[in-house]
Amino acid sequence: MASPVFEGAADPSTGDPATPLLLRRYADLAAGGCGLVVVSHAAVHHTGVSNPGMVRIDSDGVIVGHRRLVQAARAADPTGEVKFAIQLNHVGLFAHMAAPEQVVAPSAEFGLLPIVRELDPTSPIAREGIADLPAERIWEVQSWYADAASRAKAAGYDAVMLHLAHGYLLAQFLS
Repeated sequence: MASPVFEGAADPSTGDPATPLLLRRYADLAAGGCGLVVVSHAAVHHTGVSNPGMVRIDSDGVIVGHRRLVQAARAADPTGEVKFAIQLNHVGLFAHMAAPEQVVAPSAEFGLLPIVRELDPTSPIAREGIADLPAERIWEVQSWYADAASRAKAAGYDAVMLHLAHGYLLAQFLS
């Protein structure tokens, strides 16, 4: 299995993964004999982007790029047996690209946030103005993941993986 890693190499304006570097990376992984290749954590909503080069699957406009990536990787697979998945994610409080009022998090006081504010008040994570997520918006967050999974299927992925680590949004609900 080729685990997902953040490459920061998607199109910086759209999150489209069909860049020369990513097309080559995933084709090389498929050619190398992995049984499962997982594309790095992909933002399910524009408020969940950590960096400009993060892969995104938050709009129908990126389906074509994802399809190109999957097709290029499948074409490089000598066995025709490699499976492809994409890891779905929203970075929650760690959304450096979102304005404070757009940040989506279960609580403005999640986990280490108060400590980060004390130790490094200049950190983008330490921003003030982040509000608790109202309970009625949880269904909206759920729909972002469902819509992203539908896009992944339309693009030709065999599976999706939910990112529940590193203190990102889904992990914030668990902590």
